[in-house]
Amino acid sequence: MIFFAIIGLIIIVLLTFKYPMIPLFFFLTTSLLKTSLMARFEIFTRYDMTVLAAVFLLFGMMVALAKRPGYFIRIFNAPYLLMALLILLLFLGLTYTSAPIYGWQKSSRFAVFASLMFFSPILFIAVKSDFNKILWILLIIGVLVSVVTIIMPHSAVVQERAEQRAGFLEAGPLETAEKIAIAGLVAFCFIVFQDSKKSLKIIGGIITPICLLGMVLTGARGSLFAMVLCCAAAPFILGRQVSKKWIIPGVLVVVLGMGYALTAAGGVAEMSVERISRMWSQEGGIKTAAESRLPLYSWTLSNIPDSPIFGHGTGSYAVDKEGVDQRTYPHNTILELLYENGVIGASIFVAFVYLTYRKWKQSRRCILDYLGDTQIYAFSSISVLLFIFAFLQAMKSNDIEGNRFMFFCAGLMMSVYYLVRDSLRQMEAGTYRIEPEFQCSVDYYENESPHVAD
Repeated sequence: MIFFAIIGLIIIVLLTFKYPMIPLFFFLTTSLLKTSLMARFEIFTRYDMTVLAAVFLLFGMMVALAKRPGYFIRIFNAPYLLMALLILLLFLGLTYTSAPIYGWQKSSRFAVFASLMFFSPILFIAVKSDFNKILWILLIIGVLVSVVTIIMPHSAVVQERAEQRAGFLEAGPLETAEKIAIAGLVAFCFIVFQDSKKSLKIIGGIITPICLLGMVLTGARGSLFAMVLCCAAAPFILGRQVSKKWIIPGVLVVVLGMGYALTAAGGVAEMSVERISRMWSQEGGIKTAAESRLPLYSWTLSNIPDSPIFGHGTGSYAVDKEGVDQRTYPHNTILELLYENGVIGASIFVAFVYLTYRKWKQSRRCILDYLGDTQIYAFSSISVLLFIFAFLQAMKSNDIEGNRFMFFCAGLMMSVYYLVRDSLRQMEAGTYRIEPEFQCSVDYYENESPHVAD
């Protein structure tokens, strides 16, 4: 077994030299795999699999950077400088925290994992095809999780969690639902994007109901609500590139497809109905979930004034509220930062979000008005939709380190910014090319040259 594992690892490492994105797949699936592997193989009880995956991802990023050394300057963008300040503040918070163990875990893991998540798309995406590859990685992960969850809901692979909520490979329902929802959002955008090929629209029409069914089986109420909300927002964010003739058929395909899946899959129909009813029941439903959060929010808000500027210290919520120095948090990233790192920490986080959005908006204005490239416009729309989903997750679940996918989405938004900037430079040099199916008319501003600031 060890021999084959070593051979497989060598093959994967060699492939990484040609395809640097390979480690990203493993890092994004770590939360889905590590608990199961740790329970079955002794080697994974000795080493943190997330750390191993992070080292592998760093290796892939170094390979990508070696191929494009000029991309090193991308590290010094305004949002990450704020992120670096937040990391510094988290470590400074260790000097006065009441939870040194959890505080250190949170600070160190955020500094490493969130940074890798933010930078990986920025360094991996050099051309439009690279963005496509990342979208397909997200789709493959989500579809794999959904299909296995649907086909084998009672197997050892899909463990039953609290309240009969499915968790893929013993991961929690939240991690499972997050991967499924992301794939569902990307697939739905394939349907409603005007210039998607018919084959992609069909693929989207198949994948979206599968992901919705997988979401139902996880019983993750907040993730399902956030996914539906983002799907409803997709046509508005796509704007003039939404396919009006595909919106209604797309929605019908999704609804009918999910209805067929619910009735055709043996045993799944009853389970799905039961889990949907639980979401709205008095016990274990959305109301109960919301009520369980309110005391946490109330306690946090009432105690923030005790130390409003610098907070009570990184991780201090765990000891101050629950009396244990282990992972405990108020289930809201902004409240978490306000309590533990004060107004300064929360302000840095909000500024990070704002600057990322500003860079994204700045590049988006140039895409159709100067480039006339609807494919990059679609990438721009998908990246902000995924960020909205991840941000909504951060407002009701996990701590700041556990919400690191939000920083991955911020990296996707920044990668769109760099794609547009590089495309404008190519356009000025006369070397920019657009595939005919993604070309549209442009509206040049009078007395204004196309420009995206460095």
